[in-house]
Amino acid sequence: MHPRQPQSTAIGIINKYIADIQTNVMMGDKPLEFWLNSCPKAYSQLSVLAVDLLAAPASQAFVERLFSVCGMLSAGRRNRMEKSLEMRVWLKVNFSVLRELECKKTQCFGMSHCDLDC
Repeated sequence: MHPRQPQSTAIGIINKYIADIQTNVMMGDKPLEFWLNSCPKAYSQLSVLAVDLLAAPASQAFVERLFSVCGMLSAGRRNRMEKSLEMRVWLKVNFSVLRELECKKTQCFGMSHCDLDC
């Protein structure tokens, strides 16, 4: 069994990337575009991690709202509902978007006779 080459290990790839960015600016001002489209082959394994990290939400506010909605929908008698909590939360969070899509589908968006109260 041969020991791994330093450049093929995760630490070796990260060290090479750090050395490269210190000597030249490769990424510019669009890091996600760099990792998705123009990332050198040497960083292909690192690009998977970078894209995953760059795609993470910048704040936890949305997640906090989801927990709050889950709490409201599972409190008291609501916890005996037949529909799954996941489905009820999704409908609650996306209701305004769904209503707008339905209005556009029925072409009543902004009309006074709409039953959907657009």
